[in-house]
Amino acid sequence: MAEKKDIKTILRRNKIKPPKKEKVKISNPIDFRSFIPLLIFLLVVLIVGYKLFFSKNNVPSTDSIINSGVEEIQRGNLDEAGKKFEEILKKDSGNKEAVYNLALIKYIKKEYEEAISEFEKIAKRNPNDGNPYNILGNIFRDKKDYDQALLKYREAIKLDASLVQAYINMADVMNIMGNKKGAREIIDEGLLKNPENERLLSFKEIYAEKE
Repeated sequence: MAEKKDIKTILRRNKIKPPKKEKVKISNPIDFRSFIPLLIFLLVVLIVGYKLFFSKNNVPSTDSIINSGVEEIQRGNLDEAGKKFEEILKKDSGNKEAVYNLALIKYIKKEYEEAISEFEKIAKRNPNDGNPYNILGNIFRDKKDYDQALLKYREAIKLDASLVQAYINMADVMNIMGNKKGAREIIDEGLLKNPENERLLSFKEIYAEKE
């Protein structure tokens, strides 16, 4: 019995008690005022980033500049239009529309030799496009070099049989030269390639009245 009591006493005496909980003391409360400079800095960064983002996205696109330039041409503000196309070429020297419209401005200004040079370059770079030859025909017509004008119109039609304006321009030059029969034949040729085209039909009536 004594041994059992000794064992119980030993067990009791060696029983492990849970440690007492210690209160956590907060030495210093958080001072949010210390974060104010950081918050101001982050706010400035956000504002600057916002402005940079929208300034980049507000840059006019190439298409919008070209459209604006064309509108200036239509208003007769040729110098202003030229500046817009030159602005595009500074960033994209091969932009076809800008090059074309600058050449067109030279033609409108009656700078014929420069315009001819520019449109011939355009024609070489666009061998399947009849439009440059149609414009060249107009330039030579305005210079009263009618034979060259007819050659250019014919080249335009050869490249693009649907280019109705080239037929009309060619017929007009023939009419100026006194070749009314030739003018009617060109209009008829255009109608063969573009049947029922209203513009060609109207010119057919005009030249028929001149018989």
